[in-house]
Amino acid sequence: MNENEFIDNALKEHARLEGQNDQGFLDQLESQLDMQNVTELKNEEKDSGAKKFFWPAIAATVAVSAVAISPMFKHEPQDQILASTANESESRESSDSTEPKRDRRMASLDVRKSGVDPQGSPLAAPGVSHPIAEVQVESSLVEDGGRLEEGKDFLMAKGGKGFLGETSAARLPSPEMAKVIPAATSMPVSDLALGTERGVSQRGSMRTRYTGGIVDFDEPRKGHSSGFDPVQPGNKYGALIDGGFLSPLSSALSTFSIDVDTASYTNIRRHIMNGQPLHPDAVRIEEMINYFDYRYAQPEGDHPFAVHTEVASCPWNPKHRLVRIGLQGEKIDKGERKAANLVFLLDVSGSMKSPDKLPLLVQSFQILLKQLNEEDRVSLVVYAGRQAVLLNPTAIDEDGRTEVSEALKKLSAGGSTAGAAGIKTAYELARKGFVEGGVNRVILATDGDFNVGTTNSTELEKLVKNQAEGNISLTILGFGQGNLNDAMMEKLTNSGDGNYFYLDSLREGQKVFQEGLTGTIQTIAKDVKIQVEFNPGKVGRYRLIGYANRRLKDEDFKNDKVDAGDIGAGHRVTALYEIVPAGVMVANDLKYQKVKEELKLDVVDSPEMLTVKLRYKQPDGDVSTELARPLTDTGNPWEKSSEDFKFSSGVALWGMLLRNSPYAGSGTPELVSELSSSGQGDDVNGDRVELMDLVRRWSSRR
Repeated sequence: MNENEFIDNALKEHARLEGQNDQGFLDQLESQLDMQNVTELKNEEKDSGAKKFFWPAIAATVAVSAVAISPMFKHEPQDQILASTANESESRESSDSTEPKRDRRMASLDVRKSGVDPQGSPLAAPGVSHPIAEVQVESSLVEDGGRLEEGKDFLMAKGGKGFLGETSAARLPSPEMAKVIPAATSMPVSDLALGTERGVSQRGSMRTRYTGGIVDFDEPRKGHSSGFDPVQPGNKYGALIDGGFLSPLSSALSTFSIDVDTASYTNIRRHIMNGQPLHPDAVRIEEMINYFDYRYAQPEGDHPFAVHTEVASCPWNPKHRLVRIGLQGEKIDKGERKAANLVFLLDVSGSMKSPDKLPLLVQSFQILLKQLNEEDRVSLVVYAGRQAVLLNPTAIDEDGRTEVSEALKKLSAGGSTAGAAGIKTAYELARKGFVEGGVNRVILATDGDFNVGTTNSTELEKLVKNQAEGNISLTILGFGQGNLNDAMMEKLTNSGDGNYFYLDSLREGQKVFQEGLTGTIQTIAKDVKIQVEFNPGKVGRYRLIGYANRRLKDEDFKNDKVDAGDIGAGHRVTALYEIVPAGVMVANDLKYQKVKEELKLDVVDSPEMLTVKLRYKQPDGDVSTELARPLTDTGNPWEKSSEDFKFSSGVALWGMLLRNSPYAGSGTPELVSELSSSGQGDDVNGDRVELMDLVRRWSSRR
């Protein structure tokens, strides 16, 4: 039987068995293919004259097969679908079996001949040789203490030049298909070891021939037979409960962790620019305020940041006062930045296919790459249904920069999302390349759709918290819409001594990785906590605006075992308190509760309204340092306050309006515009003008 007839019969047999679990057929097909390959190679020189007829026949056979199975790929562009291979299934064992379960998850590419492009034309003339590249992926289920665990996967590429442009080759072979994705220009792939954490166990392989592309064994998602473009489950946000007014007689202290994240603002911006409705829990007011630059003076003395305070009348409640607390981190020149050990952990699952996800991710990381130097190291891990190490720690000299850049350009998306496995591998690489006294950070870029493997946020939080205690921080970059798991990403960065950004545009990528690079990757103080003590002689009630999920117990302030937020070089943190002055009555419309006269205490006669206390640790320290700054109210109206005070109060009011907060008082979109325009200032980057435009767009659609 010649090879044309063999392949034709194999495809017919596959069609007969489609939808059935027939491991025997797979093994038989595999064995026959291997034997056929050996026979063909022996006869190759004798039959060189027949080659010009062989490859067009193969192209025609594959084209016919693709047409026959094309309904399976109705969501995928047809120019990316070239072939469908044999059906494979897991062996299913009875629950009382004493043998450990074994998954057949070995896929191998043996590239020996020229193939065909998506249009069916030969990629190279018959007889032209190509470098041989073999890519293998293996995963196993191993028994550990009486329960089954999934061993860690490692992806290997050996010999020649080829590129693993689609990491989902590391996933289970699909029960229905193997998708061939055309590859771009080839690039070297490092030789890596193949195996699992607990050992290597080869259980067979599927082989196919294709040059210039890779085979993607795509695991279809539940409820979607083709595995492409499933219905997105929707964005996920953590529930936020706004804090109410408290009395300093019963709650004299207000304690919270700082937050330098900005993801909420850029996510809001994307919703408004696209004319989309906005979920109230997507609005974290502190992240909106902290998105903007403020003109805080640089620190002087021994502390890594300066503390600034200001008080004026509250724009939306004229009888109330508004207090602004600002921290300004010490700026570090680019040349003084510490050496960085960065692990890029990139989500290349199917949900990352859209232009505002993986393509934007790649462009943004190219910006970051340009800011690094030969003292820095970059590792590259990608994950979809399985994770893969594409680059071990690589020095960013001229050659290293090119190698990382080319690897980024070749990425493509497909498959499900096993994020937990990728995070574990990324931390292992970060530990492997750990730089004493330097910056050690995992940068995770994803839409947050963790739908395979460990998806429990508590387990992931514990993982990143343990690594943070070992001085490896976590930065998360969110992308896209439709299945943005904002709640998961914010929780992880809160636990991982990190920060969370949402990139809605290349401009935002430049802001994070070019203008604010040192602040993004280099921490100047960790576990930064703020505690405000209010003087009941001046303050009747107070309310912290925002920071709903950053509140701490008062006793946590001096407890160095309690984690808090970190501040990066040049970063700013702003917090606002709305104050009801002592003696001003608070409206009470409750039927069954009436306000009684507060318990009389001995109140110290002091002109101070409050005292701001801060505790922080050095980036590599374990013992905190405390500093304190008192504030006295001189009675200024907000019209005479600083531009930064006006602008930040306008942002806070807009956040309250977006959340439909009952604490917005007499605030309106017009007042937001008045506050932001009067606080516009120089606005070198145009960020404040942009906010005014967003408010106008939002207001016009209310």
